Amino acid sequence: MRRRHIVLKIGLCFVMLMVGWAAWDRSRLVYELDARSFTSESLKMVEERIQITLPNGSRGLNMLFDGSHVDPSLVAKIEIPAASHEAVAKQLEPFPGKGRCVTSLSKRVTWWNPSAATIRIQRGLMPGGDSVFVLLCEENGRWILYVEWACV
Repeated sequence: MRRRHIVLKIGLCFVMLMVGWAAWDRSRLVYELDARSFTSESLKMVEERIQITLPNGSRGLNMLFDGSHVDPSLVAKIEIPAASHEAVAKQLEPFPGKGRCVTSLSKRVTWWNPSAATIRIQRGLMPGGDSVFVLLCEENGRWILYVEWACV
């Protein structure tokens, strides 16, 4: 009877450990979003990661998040309202450089295809030690912000 009680306790501890691990591991997923599944919460997450305020009316078009490594990363394509694209460009202007982010996620998606002919501004920045590359361009009359972020 006592041995059965000990086995039950060990089993319960194991189950609790596995449930805790599964809850912790949710942020370590790899997932892709499109315009239908790109929620306002996901848009807010991108904003927080790149430390830039997106204007009201911004709309997520695509995102690939890879949290399966020690250093998570993401790429996103966000539509910026035409009336607000200059405000976004002004936020980006103080940041130095045109360097690229260290992630290769942009090579894994077909939708990362910024129009080189219509680039308004591009910047490589390192807010808080993270690597961020942003590019604002016009595509078919719409303003698109391409974002590449990696925690380093």
